[in-house]
Amino acid sequence: MSTDNNRLILTADGAASNNQSQTDRKAGIGYVISSAGTKITEQSQFLGQGELYTNNFAEYRAVIQGLEWIRQDYDLSSVSVDIHTDSQLLINQVRGEYSTNEPHLVEQRNTLQDLVSECDECQFKHVSESDENLVGRADTLASEATQQ
Repeated sequence: MSTDNNRLILTADGAASNNQSQTDRKAGIGYVISSAGTKITEQSQFLGQGELYTNNFAEYRAVIQGLEWIRQDYDLSSVSVDIHTDSQLLINQVRGEYSTNEPHLVEQRNTLQDLVSECDECQFKHVSESDENLVGRADTLASEATQQ
């Protein structure tokens, strides 16, 4: 198990515009990585546009891309990552408690499970915007990314 110096918190959120037709739907992500109360980075990205760019897809991409960012700067096998997300569906699908039926989400779930398995320790925590300041920031980043 990692020491507190090797414990990172990845707070991630995805967003998809719901006020447009499925072909015009836009999605974006935002995540914040911190350690011991200090923000290391925050990132946002526009994912794209189209019917596959759902909120659930964006939620997966936010966590995956956050873990990939961590993997660039850290040896995942030597860090513990606490993943904070407001997507209970994602958490339950990754844990195998819910089935994943959409093929494009199965691929995302498998990618996420592979990344999680590389970590020394990885825990998911379901949070809401009111639970934590960083969740609100990740949500804002994701929402802004859909406007690009």
